[in-house]
Amino acid sequence: MATTGSRFRTKFVLVAGVGLVIGLTLAALASLQGIRVLGGDASEEIRKGLERASREYLTNHIEDTAQRVEFLRGRARAELGVLAAVTQTLIDEQADLAPLTAAAAAAGPLRDALVYDPRGDWSQTEAGEASAVAVWGYLHAPVAPDQPGLRDIKPEVRAAVEQTALLDLLLPALLQYGAEKQAMYFIGPEGAEYLRIAPYADAAGHADRLYPGHNKSPFWGFYFPGIVDGWRRWLGDPARMRDPAAQVTGTAPYTDAGGSGAIMTMFQPLWDASRARSPGPSASTSPSAN
Repeated sequence: MATTGSRFRTKFVLVAGVGLVIGLTLAALASLQGIRVLGGDASEEIRKGLERASREYLTNHIEDTAQRVEFLRGRARAELGVLAAVTQTLIDEQADLAPLTAAAAAAGPLRDALVYDPRGDWSQTEAGEASAVAVWGYLHAPVAPDQPGLRDIKPEVRAAVEQTALLDLLLPALLQYGAEKQAMYFIGPEGAEYLRIAPYADAAGHADRLYPGHNKSPFWGFYFPGIVDGWRRWLGDPARMRDPAAQVTGTAPYTDAGGSGAIMTMFQPLWDASRARSPGPSASTSPSAN
């Protein structure tokens, strides 16, 4: 009987021990599951929090950048308006201002010493000046019928260049003290689309490398096809013609022929004195948002 009782107690202890182990194991598993669930919930909350913070940061950054770009564009538009107003006055009062523009074109600091490059077949002022003037190949003609290889700027184009020599006083100043921008420049009218740009750049050389064929094609049709036709349609819109600011035309980003990389440009067309003919010349600026 003693042996039987001992076996019973052993079995009882064994059963109780197994039950305890099973209970502890289940408790441990339950604890682990709880920790896993809590960990998953915590990870999800952390993920959501990071997403909210990232979204908020990106939204604020985009809004700040947009405000900065709009601020710079607003300043650049205002300075473009100044350049356009001065240049339009040179066009409107061409006869009365002729003595002044002629004197400016002959003055040492403002005289455009254009040098012909036979390899590129274009003329350009040399480095060291505050601004550059480039005259494309198609605006040249043989000096004499019996000397087709010796070319010079057409007289009417040279006269157009001299008429805007005074802009060499204005362009560098607007660039240096105005809104941050890559360049400010003036493009001549159809048939005389020379370039006057500040700061100085090897504009013709850069264009040769980046835009082959540019030198034999009219500027507006080659670089900005359709833009002059769009301006021409405004002649039938008196309200727009009375408001120069409404005529500012922006471009999509493109590779700058002057070597500044990807840029956007704002043009403001200029008109003949009667405002009855199609536009040609344009004051232009390329604001920077760096």
